[in-house]
Amino acid sequence: MASTVRRGLRKLLGIWVDDVVAGEAVSHLKVTEDHLNGGGILHGGAIAMVCDSAMGHAVGSLIQPEQGASTATLNITFLNRAELGDELVTTAKVRKRGKRIVVVDASVVRTSDDKPIADAVATFGTRERRT
Repeated sequence: MASTVRRGLRKLLGIWVDDVVAGEAVSHLKVTEDHLNGGGILHGGAIAMVCDSAMGHAVGSLIQPEQGASTATLNITFLNRAELGDELVTTAKVRKRGKRIVVVDASVVRTSDDKPIADAVATFGTRERRT
C-alpha cells in the first residue's frame, strides 16, 4: 500500500511515504535548502518529522479503520549529519503492539552510501476516532 496523499507538514517538507505493509513503512526525504539549520546541515526537527511520519504509517497499518493513533514519545539518536542534496530513506517497524500502546523503531540512512543518519524509537497511543 502506498501513501499517495501528501498533506500538511509532510507536504510542506516534501516527505513521501511508500511501501506500507503490516507493521512497516518507508518514508523518503531529499534534503533541500529549506531543511537546513543555521550550520548548513539537515535540521534535527526534519529528521524527527520523517521518522514520525514513517512510524505513524507503520502503526496505522495495524489498527482498525475506526481507530486513530498519536505519538506519545519520540526519542532520536543522531548518528551522522545529512547535507544539501542528500536523499534519505527511513524504515519503520512496529516492535510491540499492545491494547493501547504501540512501540515502533525507525532508522534513517543516506541512500548514496547507506550511512546511518539517525535511529529512533517511539510509542504511540491508540484510540477510537472522534466523530
